[in-house]
Amino acid sequence: MEINFPKRKSKQQSDKGIFQFISWVSLLGITPFFVFIFFTQPCADDIFYHNYGLTKTTWEFLNHHYNTWTGRYFSNLMMAINPYSLTSDPKFYPVMTFVVVSLFLSCSFFFLWTTLKILNFKISVKEKLAVWLILLALFFHTMPRPADSLYWFAGSSSHLIALSFALLSLSLYFKSFTQSIPIQWLNYFAITVLSFCIAGSNETIMLQWIFILTFIWFYEFYILKKVNFKILVPLIVTLIGFGIVFLAPGNKIRAQALNGGHDIVLLLFKPLGLIVETSIRYLSLNLIIVLFGVLPFLKRNYILIPDFLKSKSSSYLFFIFWLGLFFLTFVPSVWTMGGLPPRRVLNNTFFMILLLSTLILLLQSQNWEWLYKLKTKWDQFFPQKIQKITFLLSYLFLFNHHQAWKDLINTPTYLSSQNERSNLIAIAQTKAMNPSSAQDTSDQRQDLILPPLRYFPSTYFYEDIRTDANDYRNLVFAEFYKLKSVKLSQDY
Repeated sequence: MEINFPKRKSKQQSDKGIFQFISWVSLLGITPFFVFIFFTQPCADDIFYHNYGLTKTTWEFLNHHYNTWTGRYFSNLMMAINPYSLTSDPKFYPVMTFVVVSLFLSCSFFFLWTTLKILNFKISVKEKLAVWLILLALFFHTMPRPADSLYWFAGSSSHLIALSFALLSLSLYFKSFTQSIPIQWLNYFAITVLSFCIAGSNETIMLQWIFILTFIWFYEFYILKKVNFKILVPLIVTLIGFGIVFLAPGNKIRAQALNGGHDIVLLLFKPLGLIVETSIRYLSLNLIIVLFGVLPFLKRNYILIPDFLKSKSSSYLFFIFWLGLFFLTFVPSVWTMGGLPPRRVLNNTFFMILLLSTLILLLQSQNWEWLYKLKTKWDQFFPQKIQKITFLLSYLFLFNHHQAWKDLINTPTYLSSQNERSNLIAIAQTKAMNPSSAQDTSDQRQDLILPPLRYFPSTYFYEDIRTDANDYRNLVFAEFYKLKSVKLSQDY
């Protein structure tokens, strides 16, 4: 009697198996973040821009904010002409969120597609989608604060849209390598328009984009021995945008609200410390599992990468580029505020660094033998079954995913609380329209005290009103709903 023992899986089959598992779990990991889009609603800044724009033309709106608050001409335009501001209907807000997040998703996939083509990687569309899902899930897993960039239009209009435009511009630049001269110029025209929009979105990504375009020009000049005059056009336009933003009179007024900066000693040392600190914060078990999981693939496909990208000079330049993007995240905030920038700024930088770190790893995968030795020890101590369980549990219970699943489960409670609030607001508005005979008719609007939400979904709900009726958030909320005042009955 012949006994057929089960064949042991080859190392390549095993690596492919964990890649497929990671892909499917990554799809699971991004699911709650996509679902949250449909439960978003305007917050204080969204309502403020809406309220102000009701009595102003678009030009008056832009001129006022340029002279009294900020020179961010493009993000201000987005706040002036979005569907919610134009219609006063909060039902448009999830649609706006869907459009912005879809823009980011499509631009990030297009960027990945063109990058893989530049690297000469011959992989299927299905595999590209899998890589894209893995990167997205890692981004959502440890990004500093999802609500700031994904679900709050006042934040996404100035940061996530700009990041999407940067990814789209780089994709068009990569595609121009294999296109005819007329199509190249058409691409560069699009990059120029997008660059002007990026410059008018926020100061940090504007500086980073100037650095990126300058790096592209220098890289082609130094490594490829080419002088790319076409890239100078969007660079010059971005510098013009920089001048428009920098010269805005509103910057001085806005700067008065910032404290703790303008310290030369702090500027010399603190950014480096913040780079180290945030690099450690970005690490996660799942990132390490993915890192070791892709090493065999990188080793097999390393030969396909163009030689100029694998040169030592390229490696040094990409590392300088990596540091430069980090420094340009922290230098402006340390100078103006003495510390970390807003988390929506860190969200953008995290995604850039995630992409760039992957590229650096790819280009160095053959040179870092210590990494393969470390992978061998890693696989010995953590068999693939343990890695798979860890990967799944991390996307259920760690970092942003822990809060995301909790928010998803409690979303019905949150929606119920919001409906209760809507009913209380409607009652107050009805009383204002039908005042009693004893009520002072000079101001029929009502004072309203609202209960705090029975559940606060911090992943996708940016902020609530406060217990102080004179707080900025409460004032714009009351103005929008035609209330005399509004406040919470108690703090969270």
